[in-house]
Amino acid sequence: MDQAALWDKIQTFRVGSGTEELTFVQRLARENGWTLPYADRVYAEYLRFIFLAMVSEQPVTPSDQIDQAWHLHLCYSRSYWNDLCKDVLQRPLHHGPTAGGEAESSRYREQYSQTLVRYAEAFGHPAPRDIWPPVRKRFARRDRFERVNRGKVFIVPKRVVVLGACTTVAATLLAGCEKFWEQALTEENILIALVVILVLLFIWGLFKKSRNRRNGSCCSILGCGGCSSDGCGGDGGCGGD
Repeated sequence: MDQAALWDKIQTFRVGSGTEELTFVQRLARENGWTLPYADRVYAEYLRFIFLAMVSEQPVTPSDQIDQAWHLHLCYSRSYWNDLCKDVLQRPLHHGPTAGGEAESSRYREQYSQTLVRYAEAFGHPAPRDIWPPVRKRFARRDRFERVNRGKVFIVPKRVVVLGACTTVAATLLAGCEKFWEQALTEENILIALVVILVLLFIWGLFKKSRNRRNGSCCSILGCGGCSSDGCGGDGGCGGD
């Protein structure tokens, strides 16, 4: 099958009949906290990733968003292995665990970088950055994913909690210690406080950078790891021809 014919078959592929009460794209949106239009775009990019995986001579690596679509599709085992791999691709597309470690992390970073290059070559335009972020952002942090029932708990971003706590503390201090601040807020003390804050931010930045270097892996057509930076998780339990 030539590439044009293969792409025609891939881009029209849909998981399920589309008449389900909860469609694949709706489930993808719900499980990741995305809007439905964004999840629909991620699914379209997932199909492009599949095409790249089939036509590239070297392994390709997805973004985290694409990997979430890949993980979910594997749960639809009949659709994945029969409808996609057997009928459309006519060969298996495996997703398994990586060995982890610094060498694997470096390899997957390079593969992701090359995947972005191949994307532009194949489709005539760069990959959308809100779904395919640059390499540095793609591997910028180590995510720790955990299954949470949002019907039982509130999920509040850490930055919101920190901002709220800082605002509360600042308001309390300003309200209760007016005389103290009149004496403390001299130009010299303010300068010292700013220097201390900058030093603490610098140390925190070094700590984050060091931690990101120690943790990493990613996913490719040849594998996907659970000790990942930026959530390329999974323990590879799905497979079959």
